[in-house]
Amino acid sequence: MAHRDREAVFWALIAGVFFFLLGQLALWIAKQAKSLPAFLDWEIIAIALVSGILIPVSGAWLFAAPGVLIVLGARKPDGGAA
Repeated sequence: MAHRDREAVFWALIAGVFFFLLGQLALWIAKQAKSLPAFLDWEIIAIALVSGILIPVSGAWLFAAPGVLIVLGARKPDGGAA
């Protein structure tokens, strides 16, 4: 028996904590006038792909958005620093 409400709460909690921690890391690095490490964006994108393949009908694909944004920010001439 599927418990869709429990699955939704689980994903909301996991995604919320994940994005909160990622935001804290990004702010900490930005205060040091550096850009996020390149390995981080590819790991986030890999997590999104694996999660999306395992559970295709879910919000797992949304995990790719921060990874793509980090890649785009790293391509700026100033390294994405604000």
